[in-house]
Amino acid sequence: MFHFSHRLVTPADSGLIRRFAVLAAFPPSEPAPAWDAGHPRVELWSAGWGRDGDIGVLLVDDAGDPAGLGWARVHDEPLLHDPASGAPLAELAIAVSADRRGSGLGSQLLEALCDAAAAAGHPALSLYAEPPRVAWYERSGFARVTPRDSGWIMSRSLTEASPGGS
Repeated sequence: MFHFSHRLVTPADSGLIRRFAVLAAFPPSEPAPAWDAGHPRVELWSAGWGRDGDIGVLLVDDAGDPAGLGWARVHDEPLLHDPASGAPLAELAIAVSADRRGSGLGSQLLEALCDAAAAAGHPALSLYAEPPRVAWYERSGFARVTPRDSGWIMSRSLTEASPGGS
């Protein structure tokens, strides 16, 4: 049985960011195209990693093998803005290696990312989730903000005692 630890993502991890961006951009229910680091859905999350506001957490097993990645960045067209300041909120992405899914690592990774984002000064995180992931994010403290397409834009406050704010 493996034990897992996490560390912050750095610009040197750009290859891992791209690898996990493919997993996040193309969930198991949607076949991914041939691995193409230049795909727009991958580039959105990985290009120029390390810019202002980027924060990420890499989950590794005790053998040093990457098991998952959670990261957040402020996009040019953000999903939400902070109601207090009007600043755009970082949007998160999370992916766990296919062979590690269903073991609770996603929850561990999400909490580590929220802690790191709060420590970096992010007031909240946003995301877009489709069913059935909506309920999982709600159990993790995210609240539904507005419907979009077939899912929900959601957020979790990182500054309030009870999650789910902005």
